[in-house]
Amino acid sequence: MRSILPSVSLFSATWISASLWAVFSSGAMAHDEGNPTLDVPPVQVTWEDPQNYRDIQAATGSQSKFEASTFKYLTQSFSKNVKRYLPDGQTLQVTVTNLDLAGEVNIPRDVRVLDHNTPPRITFTYVVKDGDNVVTQGDADLSSLGYQGKVIGLARDRPYPYENQMIKEWAKKTF
Repeated sequence: MRSILPSVSLFSATWISASLWAVFSSGAMAHDEGNPTLDVPPVQVTWEDPQNYRDIQAATGSQSKFEASTFKYLTQSFSKNVKRYLPDGQTLQVTVTNLDLAGEVNIPRDVRVLDHNTPPRITFTYVVKDGDNVVTQGDADLSSLGYQGKVIGLARDRPYPYENQMIKEWAKKTF
């Protein structure tokens, strides 16, 4: 089964402006030699070597703006999904080493095409700290085969619903 998901840039400009402001206004962003680091308490995510990620291709518009908005949204997803499980005072540091967004970009049509052969995947290391003390750490290699059946209803209308679902499931299982 194939479905076509329009690029985020094809959604209503009003919806994007309001949504991005609401979602991203609480995060701070820094750059370290091409590795953006975003801080959305209690989570800090470093996007390591994004130029080597398997698939973070924009369907339309500026590649750099697409990457920045993708990193901000997924950092917010980590924060939202982890904060319900972390005790007060604990923080999570994530270093993403690979990202493969759901689907693949069909260049002539300027859309991201979703099918069962193109599941989302994200690889990262993480460290949970309580102050300066390491509570736990590990590696994660998330992938979601059958991803299209895991997200239903209104959640599909949000950006990156399949990647968000993977992060949500990982947070619940890990914490």
